[in-house]
Amino acid sequence: MSEKIQNVGMIGCGQIAGLHAERLLKDGRANIIALFDFQAGQAEKIRDNFAPQATVYESYESLLEKDSLDGVVICSPTAFHYEQVVACH
Repeated sequence: MSEKIQNVGMIGCGQIAGLHAERLLKDGRANIIALFDFQAGQAEKIRDNFAPQATVYESYESLLEKDSLDGVVICSPTAFHYEQVVACH
């Protein structure tokens, strides 16, 4: 029985996000489809390097409205985690 590929978004696309993206793709059970960073250029770098099919969003709220997301990886600075986790609920 094969496992369903999970569609994930990433909130925060700085240095640690690259490590998470690399491992998600290497694992083979995730497809990165949505990206957000307060600095759009960071999200574009992750898209260019790991997820060319991903959409870059202008806010994490708009990313979270995407119906096809199965999960979100939060890689933003720690001070933003609580607010972003609550928004995921």
